[in-house]
Amino acid sequence: LKMELHNYACSGATLENGVIGNQTVNNLAQPGQLDRVFTENKPKLITITIGANDIGWTKILGKCLTTDCGSADDTAAIDAILPFVTGNIHAALDRVRNNYLTDTPRVVLTGYYHVLSDASSPCTKIPGITTSEQTWWNNQTDKLNKTLAESISGYDFVSYASVEFIGHDLCGSNPFIQGLNERAPFHPNKAGQEAMATVVAQTYRNTIKN
Repeated sequence: LKMELHNYACSGATLENGVIGNQTVNNLAQPGQLDRVFTENKPKLITITIGANDIGWTKILGKCLTTDCGSADDTAAIDAILPFVTGNIHAALDRVRNNYLTDTPRVVLTGYYHVLSDASSPCTKIPGITTSEQTWWNNQTDKLNKTLAESISGYDFVSYASVEFIGHDLCGSNPFIQGLNERAPFHPNKAGQEAMATVVAQTYRNTIKN
C-alpha cells in the first residue's frame, strides 16, 4: 500500500482497556490506542484486530491445556460476553466517526484464524488437547468472527477482513502460528503477519475501488 505504518498494538489489550480506554502495562498506564491515533495526522487506513482478549482466550486456552474445556458452562460464558464485544466495537467505531466527522478514514476490522484448522486428529504440538476440544475451540472462534463481522453493520467506512491460514495451522508442516515454546504462543509468526497484512491490503484495495 506504500503507507507509513504507525503501530499502537499492545499485548493483552481489550476493547475497553487498550483500544478505547487506557491500558495498564507493567504498572504503567498507556493511553488508549485510538487516542494515540487521534493525535496524529489523519490516516488513510486504521486496522483493528481485537476481541480474543475480550472473551478471555488466554484463560480458556489455559483450561484446555491443563484440564478440560468445552463444557456447557464454558460455552455459556463465552456466549454471555459476545454481546459486550459487539457493544464495545460500536463504541470504538463511534469514536472514530465522531473524531473525524467528515472524510472518515477507512477501517479494516480483522477476524481470527483457526489455530487448529483440522480437528479430525489430535495435535501433537499441543499435548493434552483432545479432538473434541479442538472442535469446540474452532466453534468458539467461528462465533467470535461472526460477532465481529456483524458488528460493523451500519458503519459504511468499515470493512471486515476474514483471516484464515488454510494449510498453515499450528499442527501443519509450515505453520503461520507460533507454538507453545515460542515467544508469543498462538500468535502469528512472521509468515502469519505477512499473510494477515496481505488480506488487510486486499480488503482496503477492494474498498477504495468501489
